[in-house]
Amino acid sequence: MTQPHGITLTFDEEGNITAVVEGIAGPSCSEASAWLDELGDIEQDVATPDYYTTPAAQPAHIIGGEGGAW
Repeated sequence: MTQPHGITLTFDEEGNITAVVEGIAGPSCSEASAWLDELGDIEQDVATPDYYTTPAAQPAHIIGGEGGAW
């Protein structure tokens, strides 16, 4: 089961954008927000505690092979 995730964008009066990636553990959050890099200059990139969390292992789908007794 995948965890809910999203990107919260906040715009200030000067037109600056603050983006917070939520619900994605580990450095893969950078992949989810890569499209934001194209919007303009990045003044600051701060990792949230989720960045330092190890992503949960995905369940393996085991399929019995030849001679396997699954």
